[in-house]
Amino acid sequence: MFLTAGLSAGGAEKVTVTLANRLSRSCSVSVICVYPGGVNADYLNAEVNLLRADKPRILAALPFVIRTLKRTRAAFLVCNKDDVAVLGALAIVLSRTDTQLIARVANKPVYYYRAPFWRKFGYYCLFKGMYRYAHRVICVSESLRREILSLYQLDPDKVKVIYNPPGVIRSNPELRPTLTTPESTSVVTIGRLVAQKNHFLFIDTLKALSRVGNYEGFIVGEGPLRSALEAHAAACGIAERIHFVEYVDDPVSY
Repeated sequence: MFLTAGLSAGGAEKVTVTLANRLSRSCSVSVICVYPGGVNADYLNAEVNLLRADKPRILAALPFVIRTLKRTRAAFLVCNKDDVAVLGALAIVLSRTDTQLIARVANKPVYYYRAPFWRKFGYYCLFKGMYRYAHRVICVSESLRREILSLYQLDPDKVKVIYNPPGVIRSNPELRPTLTTPESTSVVTIGRLVAQKNHFLFIDTLKALSRVGNYEGFIVGEGPLRSALEAHAAACGIAERIHFVEYVDDPVSY
């Protein structure tokens, strides 16, 4: 069983859809979704049982998840983000089931970047307790595994690396407009404009590419760092080559 906050166009949601679809070929798979809606729901195979809590906040779904665990007695609960994994851990404890928690972590915790000290400390304690309770912690890279081990002092044997699977969602080439023109080559990145996505590196890379060819960069997403990224592109002398595209509900179609 998978637990996700939503099925929007985010990377964690796409990974959840891919894994659920692949596992559904050989076993029974359910996906609990906290928030209503989400374009990635359309990409789930018919064999995947989608259970919607339809709640506005993650913690509000706790009773729904508890009831679901009691009814299904799922062997594993795979959570695709750290805040969702906290919900999963609480639900398993309160449901008194033998379900084992698998927590996936794709980024350094958000609180690490900008937050008052008291909030950082509170989240740190909460996440540390959750990760220590988890049966397995899945990181998407070796560098992230080292950071998580250092940050939370976890047992190295329970923290594994599984890279994101390729082919996250089915794509229809007819829906995707071609950004590349005969005069230039387009380079596209999709993600929230926040520190852990490191769009500054994307801009630096495009600056280097521009020295050897005609490249255009497209940054698809919204976030608090847009002004800083625009300023960085201008400082690199490639402001006219970096195009900021606001949030796109279905980036595959885009």
